[in-house]
Amino acid sequence: MPRPLTLPFAAALGLLALLAAPSSAQAQQPDGRDDGKPWSRGILMPSLGAGGSFGGDISQLYIGAGVSYYVINGLAVGLSISNDWQFYSENFKLQYPGINEQLPTYKFGVLPTLQYVFFRNQWFSPYAFAGTGPVIHNNGGGTLGQWAVGPGFYIGTGGPVFIDIGVSFNGLYTQDACVDTYTSELYDASFNCNWGWGLRLGLVLAFDVGKRRRSRRPENEQQSTPSYTPTPPPQQPGYVEPAPYEPYPAPTEPPPESAPPLDATEQPAPVQPAPVQPAPVQPAPVQPAPVQPAPVQPAPVQPAPQPVQPAPQPTPAPQPDVQPAPAPGA
Repeated sequence: MPRPLTLPFAAALGLLALLAAPSSAQAQQPDGRDDGKPWSRGILMPSLGAGGSFGGDISQLYIGAGVSYYVINGLAVGLSISNDWQFYSENFKLQYPGINEQLPTYKFGVLPTLQYVFFRNQWFSPYAFAGTGPVIHNNGGGTLGQWAVGPGFYIGTGGPVFIDIGVSFNGLYTQDACVDTYTSELYDASFNCNWGWGLRLGLVLAFDVGKRRRSRRPENEQQSTPSYTPTPPPQQPGYVEPAPYEPYPAPTEPPPESAPPLDATEQPAPVQPAPVQPAPVQPAPVQPAPVQPAPVQPAPVQPAPQPVQPAPQPTPAPQPDVQPAPAPGA
């Protein structure tokens, strides 16, 4: 007959294999960045939880805390710690005197986990997790192993706070060591070694601590990427002063050497001057001066012709009547 831990432990191994499959596909991405979806690389997620059961002969109280970091999109590695207390009622301690000293009443657990978010959304993100780690018991109970596995989902609230709702299956191993820890001469508490399940409800915070790191580019990338230099606008053509003309210096002739005296019968050979080739002078390119259009002058407005008024004629002055002179002797 198989042990009670066989089925859930096999389920935990299967879930770990399921988590590793999508994570390998995500790891092929060069940088793991995306377009702002939650649960991407660089997200740091602290968590805090509490719970318990009260009433009856045995009461329990649980307080735990943890933190997870998303190494790639959707895949996070985490670490959680737990504190479990067991309280026995007065009637139970009277029925089994000394039981609170023979059986563990407190255990401290450390649980490394691996978690993968299958669908990353701001409002609803389903996930699955699995983990295993040690558990330390008081009253000489020693150290046992624990495992935990389960599904869940996050509900967004419009900010970095998410509601965590899930189911956790967990148990202790190895079976023989667990039975010895929870069995005494007065009472057999080996039922604590069977696997169980419970609901998980809490709040988690998601901080994008990798945003600053993603914004920094590697130095080799900065060196390999050429800097962009904008092309200056073309300058307006203007008149370019031609380079001054520098004449080619005339070749200097060596001083004549003294020739030996010639006989009267010998004629001196004519001396042919060496041809002097002038060096070609490259004229400097002349930029044509820009032709400025002549400003258009508005046509003058001619005043309308005025009618010519005839000049007033002068009125002749009246002439006095000429009286004949009286004849002499009249």
